[in-house]
Amino acid sequence: ISTQINDLAASSSSKGIYLNQHGNLTLKDVITPAEIKLNITNGGLVGANAALLKANQATVNAQGPISNLNTLVDRLNVATTQGDITVREVDGLSRVDAKTLKGNIQLSSDAGDIGLGVIQAADTSNTTTATHLGQVNVKATQGAIRDAYSDGNLPVINIIGQSLTATANTGIGLASSNIVTG
Repeated sequence: ISTQINDLAASSSSKGIYLNQHGNLTLKDVITPAEIKLNITNGGLVGANAALLKANQATVNAQGPISNLNTLVDRLNVATTQGDITVREVDGLSRVDAKTLKGNIQLSSDAGDIGLGVIQAADTSNTTTATHLGQVNVKATQGAIRDAYSDGNLPVINIIGQSLTATANTGIGLASSNIVTG
């Protein structure tokens, strides 16, 4: 569905939710047991207070900031061309990928582990040639921060940016699968 609205509240009892939005969007509760895909052109996304994006997996692409996004998902992919990304997960992420070309990234989970895919707060994946490098903050309040790839034979850079602040209750990385920064 293509829209130009201010607020979104949606639910599906069995299938996915797919939306192309033009302009800024305030997210109310968006709930499905399947998949959510939100593409936002000429704007960003802000989560309303106590609103929840709940799905098995979710993808949010925007051309503006993604802020105050509260999630209850297993896998999350968020990206923006301009602005910060702020996500608060309720019970852990098996894998999260996040990318902003010009901004900072803040990811937190109240419970459970955070599995890091690629977290890029830079306009290119090479910090040597990047013209913008942002800060990355990852916090697992009751869990651990892990490499979602968990394959020592295939090292993937997990964090690309100016700096990383990582806080976890039960550890960061594993001896057999380190968090890789670039």
